[in-house]
Amino acid sequence: MGLFTDHPYTSVTETINKVIISDNATLELELGTILQLIRTGDVDTNQVEAARAIRKRLKHGDLYQQSKALDLLNLFVSQLIHLPTFYSDIRLTKVLLDMSSGSGKYSKQISRKCTCYLISWYQYLKAHEEVSGFESLYSVCDLANRNQLSRKKDMDRAYRKKKKPMPRFLSDTADQRSVIADERYGIPRIDLVKETPKIKLLISDSLETSVSLSNALLALPTNTKSTESELCTVKFVQARALRRKVLRYLQLVTAGELLGALLHANEELVSALMSFDQLAEQGEMASLNEQESDEEEEEEEEEESDASDPGMLPSYDYQPESSTQANDPFSDNNKIKN
Repeated sequence: MGLFTDHPYTSVTETINKVIISDNATLELELGTILQLIRTGDVDTNQVEAARAIRKRLKHGDLYQQSKALDLLNLFVSQLIHLPTFYSDIRLTKVLLDMSSGSGKYSKQISRKCTCYLISWYQYLKAHEEVSGFESLYSVCDLANRNQLSRKKDMDRAYRKKKKPMPRFLSDTADQRSVIADERYGIPRIDLVKETPKIKLLISDSLETSVSLSNALLALPTNTKSTESELCTVKFVQARALRRKVLRYLQLVTAGELLGALLHANEELVSALMSFDQLAEQGEMASLNEQESDEEEEEEEEEESDASDPGMLPSYDYQPESSTQANDPFSDNNKIKN
């Protein structure tokens, strides 16, 4: 018998390592194989081995491997795959908690991604009342959620202490465009299959813009304000506009892989926007916010006047709308009803 047949726990480790390390392996396609290996033979031992393999990639892998290990974990949780021994692995949950703490041991990018996933899992498990078998992981997710709320309160207190208002962009809400809603309950409709490519494009653009803004800020000469740089200002406006779109989708995407990715994109945008704000003069930021408000009002007025002409409605990628896109709940001509 072969090595994999003789030692199913080794098969679990080898397969997980291969899937995480390989650039060509698709997690969604390999998930069935991983679960089959875990559920063959001594299930508890296999779950411990799976937890160890993922923990090793999280602790000792490079940025790519850490990110992919988190994505694999997200597939387990978002599909409510019942692996109680796996989720109860103390060393795995300890790594997740340490990674999300921002201790400096892990990169900021991975730390934020881990935090976003933990918070999304907390919300998902709580909403579905599916805590049985996830108790240890749920406790870590709950703690990460409370830590995040505490950090936001600390930030708010710090701004009040400086007698400086919180940056206006932190109060941004979803784009104020109407969506086609269920007539009886007023619940926005979303075809997730159709919207997934657009959401992924938005996430990609958001991450790219947040990185571009951060890099532009790092390149500023010493003692130069962010508002003095045309490039930084343009990137700030782009990042803020993208964040409103991300917030719009976060209202309607309540579970699954996309939720964690959207939360991560939002965190990255907020981080970049905060960096811009810290390097700007308060008066200049107020002027910039006022200018943005005027532009938004003009956009809404234009879109209201164009609402009767579906051919003039813009899409996310700025291509002309088809008649089908005119009914898209996320096209920019729509408004969300309060």
